[in-house]
Amino acid sequence: MTDASSTPPAAQVDTDHIVAERRAKLAALRAAGIAYPNDFERLHLAGDLQATHAGHDKAALDANPVEVTLA
Repeated sequence: MTDASSTPPAAQVDTDHIVAERRAKLAALRAAGIAYPNDFERLHLAGDLQATHAGHDKAALDANPVEVTLA
């Protein structure tokens, strides 16, 4: 009797090849110094912006645009 939940050997080989390929690509990115860059810096909070600009209408905001950085 075979276990239906086990992975067939051919599928395991394919998966191993894909994982090995991804690890090689990551190693190349790390060698270049750009693996998983995260240079985004949040400068504003949405709640603070809402509190500061809640009383302004579209015309007022168009006249004095506000540039923000948030995530």
